[in-house]
Parts: sequence; C-alpha cells; structure tokens
Amino acid sequence: MVFQGQVTLSLYRKDAHEYFTLYRSNYIGDYQIMLNLRASEFYKSTADCTTFCYCLAKADLEELILTFPDAKAIFLCRAQARRIEFRRIKKLYEIEANINHNLVQDAKEIQDKTKFEVRLYNDMSKVEDMPPFLRDS
Repeated sequence: MVFQGQVTLSLYRKDAHEYFTLYRSNYIGDYQIMLNLRASEFYKSTADCTTFCYCLAKADLEELILTFPDAKAIFLCRAQARRIEFRRIKKLYEIEANINHNLVQDAKEIQDKTKFEVRLYNDMSKVEDMPPFLRDS
C-alpha cells in the first residue's frame, strides 16, 4: 500500500506510456498475488516526492487470507473490482494513444463483455452511472 507519495504505472516498458498514478492508500500487487497473476505493467515511484509503501511478503498475505476467510472474501472482491477498473483504464489509454500490442488478443477481449467494458465519463455523466471512486459523495 502506498503510504506517502505516488506510484506511476507504465505500459510494457518503464517510463514509456505512463497511464495511471496511484496515490496514498492505494494498493499495489495484491490482486496479482490473490488471483495468481503476473503484472503486465511497470510500477515506478515518482521523482516529485519521496514515496513510502507498506510492504507485506507474499507468504504473509497468503497466511493472513487463509487465517481470516471473511477478510479474504472482502479483499478478493475489492481486488477483482480494482483489476477490472485498472484494465479498463489501461485499455482506454491504449485506444486513445493508438497503442495495439496484440491486435488478435485485443479483438477477442473486446468481444468478450465479461472481461472489460470501455466507458467514458465526463462532468455531465450521471452520478449513479459512475463507479464509486469517481463520485464526490
């Protein structure tokens, strides 16, 4: 978890195509561990300020979620939701920046509505249509 500072996500290569910034209290890497996935992006602390993160070893996280199954259910639900949103933001960036790393795979994912859906939000969007983290309340 980012305790202080910022962590920037980049596509495919460090410092290239930076598309998202994580701020204080955002989690890093938990859904990769819980869903047994490899990260497909690069994480970098920003140079603008000092960054501190709380770190938990993979074995410790796995032990915690085995010991506390109710917490595992909550963390897993949140992790899956964040993964979906990160993938949506990443795909939107790829489309807007005209970056296609794998056209065949992209075509399959776009046709599979269970994987992700590209949504655009602006100041005129209805609040009830927005995900919770974009709402002011």
